[in-house]
Amino acid sequence: MIKRVFSCTVIAAAAFTQIAEAAPKIVVSIKPVHSIVSALTKNVVTPELLMKGIQSPHSATLKPGQAETLQNADIVVWVGPGLEQFLIQPITTVATKARVIELSSLLEGEEKGHDHDSEHGHKDEHKDDHGDDHGDGHEDHGNIHIWLDPQSVLELVTPVTQQLIEADPDNAAVYEENSARLKKELITLDSTLSTKLEGIKNKPFLTYHDAYSPFVEHYGLSNTASIAVDDHRKPSAAHLKKLQSITLKQNITCLFTEPQFNTAWLKSVWPESALKYAELDPLGSSIDAGPDQYGQLMHNLADSLSNCLTSK
Repeated sequence: MIKRVFSCTVIAAAAFTQIAEAAPKIVVSIKPVHSIVSALTKNVVTPELLMKGIQSPHSATLKPGQAETLQNADIVVWVGPGLEQFLIQPITTVATKARVIELSSLLEGEEKGHDHDSEHGHKDEHKDDHGDDHGDGHEDHGNIHIWLDPQSVLELVTPVTQQLIEADPDNAAVYEENSARLKKELITLDSTLSTKLEGIKNKPFLTYHDAYSPFVEHYGLSNTASIAVDDHRKPSAAHLKKLQSITLKQNITCLFTEPQFNTAWLKSVWPESALKYAELDPLGSSIDAGPDQYGQLMHNLADSLSNCLTSK
């Protein structure tokens, strides 16, 4: 009897090992995208998160350990060259055996495909409502942080699922089930956030980093302007003076910083007696990685905005 139980245990362990070995090794660039992919691969495989900590993907550099992770990947998921610039070359020279899923090229409209010359030039002609150029290193302000719009994420679920099924047809049924569940969760999340943000639509505010266009436009918010016009250098004195004037004219009360950037110097321009400071983290850096991270990230953004803009 003992031998039979031991034999069954060994067979079960061997079967589990075969399943684990058969599942693709999936590497995902940033935490919110990792969360979305984790929801799609639940009960199949846990993706590997490439970027950990609070570093901005705009200024990250590839570490040896990350290069090794890419080298062993079967599937790599990233937003695209406009965001994770440190992955542009390694995607083709290091992750040589991987199927690459580029989210920006999967979306409809202008993001259907991408042109490397235009994406890497970083010189769009976008101007904000006040006529200021935003040469901030983003090729498309409305699309680069695409995960901040739940509708865009919803549109991505089906094509990403199809890519996973093509790479791993043995687990097609699980991917399809996960896909259907994730779509329902995203619809519920979007509805909940819309209700939560309804009362602050007409309240203007400043952000440090021009990352929030997808979120702001989707929920009809009033992000008047951003402090940084370039991810790699501080704004000019002239730009700051113009923003100070705008702040007074529009009665702006809140300035939102990010943990990815050193913004302590801002208080010399806007002391806390002039503006309330709060934090927005578009990556959800402090939230544990996993399938629930994305929803928590979006709730945190909504809560931070609402709390600051409605407080006295």
